[in-house]
Amino acid sequence: MVGKTVETVDPRLVSGLLKAEGFLTVTAHTLGGDLVLISPAAGEVLSEVLKDAKDWIAAIFSSFVPWSEDLVVGCRDVWLRCQGIPPHAWNRTFFQLIAKEFGSLRSVDDASNLKVSFEHCYLFIRTHIQSFISRSVEVLINGEAF
Repeated sequence: MVGKTVETVDPRLVSGLLKAEGFLTVTAHTLGGDLVLISPAAGEVLSEVLKDAKDWIAAIFSSFVPWSEDLVVGCRDVWLRCQGIPPHAWNRTFFQLIAKEFGSLRSVDDASNLKVSFEHCYLFIRTHIQSFISRSVEVLINGEAF
């Protein structure tokens, strides 16, 4: 089965959510974007394992359908390494503006959130760009170009 996670659920966390819910023999494989492949252990039938979990599934997934060879993941999640950001612009609002150029911001690495260094930051984004992302973006901050 393939589940499309609801907006508030990070697909990378579904495996842990399954385990916390007691589904110890079920495996979650992220497929990219917000899609997760759910599979049972060898010899088990997924519908039997999850038969009493309809409410839980509805809370985690906006859709939950059988896997198909025709499945196409239209987006991907990637880490962007950004450098040259001045310290006075080092905040989530500015990171969202950068991410918006390529997709949508999912998260920011811990070191950047903690302002350990202003040399570079890593932005985890969801994008429809399938090729390697290597671009310079000029931004204006208080009338000055960076």
